[in-house]
Amino acid sequence: RHLFRTYHGKTVIPKNLSLRRKIKAGIIHTIEKALLNQFNINIIAVSKDLQSILSNSFPKAKITQIYNSIESTVNSQEKNDAVRKKYNVERGVFWIGTFARLEKVKNHKLLIETGKKLVKTGFKFKISIFGEGPLKNELQHHISQADLKNYIKLEGFVSPILPLLQSLNLFTLTSFHEGIPMSLLEAMSSGTPVICTDVGGIGEVIDNFRSGILVPNDDADALFNAILKISEDKQLQDKIVAEAKNIIARKFNISQNNKILIDLYQKYLN
Repeated sequence: RHLFRTYHGKTVIPKNLSLRRKIKAGIIHTIEKALLNQFNINIIAVSKDLQSILSNSFPKAKITQIYNSIESTVNSQEKNDAVRKKYNVERGVFWIGTFARLEKVKNHKLLIETGKKLVKTGFKFKISIFGEGPLKNELQHHISQADLKNYIKLEGFVSPILPLLQSLNLFTLTSFHEGIPMSLLEAMSSGTPVICTDVGGIGEVIDNFRSGILVPNDDADALFNAILKISEDKQLQDKIVAEAKNIIARKFNISQNNKILIDLYQKYLN
């Protein structure tokens, strides 16, 4: 028999867990690592960056890199207008959105710091953070302390996200680490420009200033400047959207990558 384990990111035990849950998670992680190093395990890594990390952690495992993938989408202006109205985004307001659980690794505080800088310029914007998680109250406190309640909203969990992605002016991820985020692939496919921190596997998806913009990890000044740049440059927006769709079709096509996965399973079934 062969076991398969797919990794979508680094395995980290959250610091904000109770002591009981930390001990339980630690035991599970220890057992998992022992099994992966002891038996005939096949690991699937969703990025080359993650493949490299896992190769060092599990030298005995067979590691295959297969990208996450999605189906291409079609933009809908009618949905855009309706969704913006639902979330009280007025005409002329630059709507920035992110979809990520409210945890430390996602570094939503960077968006709040960037929001402080944007307000000082008089820039008309709204930042919507979609997701739930243990840092909800803490993030809301930071937003209130910075007097950004009219600019940054914690919108909670939403599904489906495609109408929202198509309605945004900009999608952003500010994480400390990522594998290959599905929300990023969906944003690029939906025709929304993207700005992300240059961490983990994101650089394998975004070709800087071609299919999106990469900024240094945890750098509010760089994110601030990138947002202003893309908001003022319609030609750059159009270029990024067009190239993003090309990259999704070439590297993250669901039919293409599913075939690679099926062939991998079939190899061991035979």
